[in-house]
Amino acid sequence: MSTFFNWWYAFSLPVPTLGTAPIEREQERYRRLTAGLLLLLLCAFLPLSPIMLFFSPTSPSALPGALGLLCLLSISWIAGRT
Repeated sequence: MSTFFNWWYAFSLPVPTLGTAPIEREQERYRRLTAGLLLLLLCAFLPLSPIMLFFSPTSPSALPGALGLLCLLSISWIAGRT
């Protein structure tokens, strides 16, 4: 599990700085926390996205909601990388 999280942090976070000051360590903890929350949201959204996109013809808000959430998650990943 630790290997997967290390891969996810390398994929979703900028290059880590090896800070020794307490504020730098705290910033790294916040970065890892937000990357973990992004992973949690992706794990919740990805199984539901095909249902929202393709199998909800009676719901007029499913398609825009799914596309909006996909854009929001993509923007948050890009913002996390920068």
